[in-house]
Amino acid sequence: MSIAKLPSGHYRVRIWAKRKLYGKVFDTLKEAEEYQSFIIRNRDMIGKAENVFNEDLTISVKVDNLLDGYGKIKQQYINDELCKIDKMSGTAFEEYCIMLLEISDVLPKSNYSKTRKSGDYGADIIINHCNKVKVSVQCKRLKDNPVRIEAIQEVVGSKKIYHTNKCMVITNSRFTENAVSLALANDVLLIDRERLIKLIELKYEKCKKINSGKYWSKLCEVLS
Repeated sequence: MSIAKLPSGHYRVRIWAKRKLYGKVFDTLKEAEEYQSFIIRNRDMIGKAENVFNEDLTISVKVDNLLDGYGKIKQQYINDELCKIDKMSGTAFEEYCIMLLEISDVLPKSNYSKTRKSGDYGADIIINHCNKVKVSVQCKRLKDNPVRIEAIQEVVGSKKIYHTNKCMVITNSRFTENAVSLALANDVLLIDRERLIKLIELKYEKCKKINSGKYWSKLCEVLS
């Protein structure tokens, strides 16, 4: 595929592709309602080609239209993920958090392990990082209420039990002001709903390029 910007502000996209390589991706994309509406809006520009992956084709479209179409697909994906999260059990949310951190790769070369279900001493997940950093993680899947200060106290206390030197709390909700204040005083990384969405976006984009040795500051930077 080649892309060239035209004087009119359009982008010319020339695609040479085999259905064997891209067919499945394209077929999945065609099922999305946002894709169908995108095609309808840009039918005159796209033309009457039945299958862009079976022939050479030059398409001129406004880049804003492309961003609008694919942005809606991405947003729908995020909304679907949040809907699933809000209906999860606490245990399922813990598993989801592990999967999300692994796929987004914000903590590269790390091992994730769950603590026992009862009597977990304030941590649901322990992360062992390659440069000898251990992280206690508490996961709070809540319906409407914010995460209170007790969760911060628990995860801070878990550091002595599990011999960790960092800790974080992940939630699909928000944190009370007291919880935020105590977290700041104890260097606890808080991942609220907005930051959770950023991790979901990393998952969507399959971001695998965060390999800084200063992984903790990099994670904070990504989520800031």
